[in-house]
Amino acid sequence: MGRAFQIVFFTFASVMLALLGWNLVAGAWTTLNWAMFAVSGICCLLAFVRFDHVFTFSYALAMSLNACLIASARPAPVAVLLAAIAVVYGVRLSTFTWLRSRSRSYAKHVDNFASKDAETPQGVKLMVWFATTLLYTFHAMPFYASVSQGVLTSAILLGALIMVAGLLLEAFADWQMQSAKSISPERFVNRGLFTAWRHPNYFGQMILQLGLITIGVSSVSTLAEVATASIAPIYIVVLMVFEARRRDKEQLERYGLENEYPKYRQNSGSLLPRFRGLS
Repeated sequence: MGRAFQIVFFTFASVMLALLGWNLVAGAWTTLNWAMFAVSGICCLLAFVRFDHVFTFSYALAMSLNACLIASARPAPVAVLLAAIAVVYGVRLSTFTWLRSRSRSYAKHVDNFASKDAETPQGVKLMVWFATTLLYTFHAMPFYASVSQGVLTSAILLGALIMVAGLLLEAFADWQMQSAKSISPERFVNRGLFTAWRHPNYFGQMILQLGLITIGVSSVSTLAEVATASIAPIYIVVLMVFEARRRDKEQLERYGLENEYPKYRQNSGSLLPRFRGLS
């Protein structure tokens, strides 16, 4: 799976580079787009502070700040609405990540990330910085595309509602997971949403990305514009699939010998809930 994920990552990165080139040649890359790129680049400098922060804090910051930048540059009700959702999401993710990093149940992960960060060459960090800068710039493209409509269309409103649904699901799942881990740090979580669902938080993230795709695709017309507005959210959906598989493998190795875990795994779904066999 590691090799497969590397192929997927470099494929999506190459497509985003090609789309950047197309937009430049076509004259479709504006000053505001460069400003979005600059914001993403600044946020992703956290990669040089600690490597894993670029996938959490940088993501939250870039999403929030770019949405606010777009709303400031092209003020419209649709831009303000989407910026509000992005800010709520960014604050929620940053707060959760910070609190989790200080929890007893996550201490081993923090130490592990710190060790890996110390071992990661600066050249690799530079490549990740550029790739995530590109990713977060394109991730803001659905917001950018929506302002071209100038009005809050039914499709954009639907996308916004889907985003809110994904945000709420991810937030509730993260809260349930941390609450359970604060009580039993070494035990797998099988309460609340996790009773029949091993990764409801990842599925919530996928729903949020589906909302972004809906917003972006409904706001453009040409195939190249559709690709520009949807490539980054699609990548994150794929990333969640790989992450769920990785976590399933990790949990099986960690909890596989416990009496309850095999039954829990049999009666629960990975990215979708499974109710079969539950009492």
